[in-house]
Amino acid sequence: MKAIVHGFHTEIFPSKEDTDSLCKIGQGRDTCIFLLLGPEGFECHGLNQGPIMFLIERARRGGTSAQREGCETVLNWVSPGIGEQNIKVSS
Repeated sequence: MKAIVHGFHTEIFPSKEDTDSLCKIGQGRDTCIFLLLGPEGFECHGLNQGPIMFLIERARRGGTSAQREGCETVLNWVSPGIGEQNIKVSS
């Protein structure tokens, strides 16, 4: 999974396989609330504090069918620094 780490936010671009296995797209309540569709395809916002708070609040109010708050792969990832990185996905 590709990540681009900036000074104040991180862009994460899951592959099709990642959206199926980790984000669980299309699986109702088990789908991750941090998965959004952007101009370049799917994006994970699990490490971005601003969007996270909005998305959590929205899901808790019942505003989304997705209800899962992230995955261990993203939430436990520690960036080695600024720039393009690879997040290792366990099989």
